[in-house]
Amino acid sequence: MEWDFMNKILNSVLLAALLCSFAGFVKAEEEDTISQVTEEFIDAVDHSDFNLADEKLANGADINGANKGWTALDGGAFSGKLDAVKYLIDRNADIESGHSSDCQTPLSYAAEEGALEVVKHLVKAGACIESHKYGKTPLSYAAEKGKLEVVKYLVEAGAYIESGASDDKTPLDFAAEAGELEVVKYLVEAGAYIGSGDSDDYQTPRDLAVEENHQLVVDYFDSLTFLQRRFYKTRAVVKRHKILLASLSTAAVLAGGLRWWYARQHGVSFIPKFNWFGKQRISAMPKVTGPVIASTNVLPKFI
Repeated sequence: MEWDFMNKILNSVLLAALLCSFAGFVKAEEEDTISQVTEEFIDAVDHSDFNLADEKLANGADINGANKGWTALDGGAFSGKLDAVKYLIDRNADIESGHSSDCQTPLSYAAEEGALEVVKHLVKAGACIESHKYGKTPLSYAAEKGKLEVVKYLVEAGAYIESGASDDKTPLDFAAEAGELEVVKYLVEAGAYIGSGDSDDYQTPRDLAVEENHQLVVDYFDSLTFLQRRFYKTRAVVKRHKILLASLSTAAVLAGGLRWWYARQHGVSFIPKFNWFGKQRISAMPKVTGPVIASTNVLPKFI
């Protein structure tokens, strides 16, 4: 009796285990099928076969799915394939996807590879221009690889020129360390901080260039005068705040116009007269004719 009871329990446990295994197998097979469809979708986009890509999406492919850490948008941006990037963005692909091991975004990949048109399209589509992993922005990737046109575009688009990575390296640091002279020149003239060299713990861009034996970059830093550095910095500040300065100029013009209207209406001078000394403005030292003393309370009489 007891043996029959134990046998029933064992059979029930075995049956439950088989059912669980079968359910897991079905689920795994389903996941493998979806992964396969997504992989085929990524491959179709990579080959610019967008009709096939649409079919794969209809069959359940994940537009943001990753194959070995790469999404379709990552691959399109890295390869500089503008048509693929447009196709994916038009179908609402995640523009900030960062599934790769270093978590770079599509914009970072495009900037690193110098794919200027792709960079422009991603930025216009709303990609975060400061997106980064460990502080390394698209501008830093482009600067390190010497992609001057991309660097120029990102700076003009408002990328922060002093953005630092986890090791405090700025785009100028990356460019100097890589020996990218033209990028170094552009960033310096755009107002990038070249360092004071006063701290033993801080390596300036010049120090990094010295370590990597980039003599042309070192010579360039050595050729910069104090006045040049101040001029570049001031010009960059003015350019960065040109909207504010334009607003102030507009306000000044409007104020001048109002003053001109007021002067015309009231018959007064366009240039207001300010009385700095109270009601009676003293324009010059008065001429004294000599005191006429009638009593102790009479003061000298002035003309």
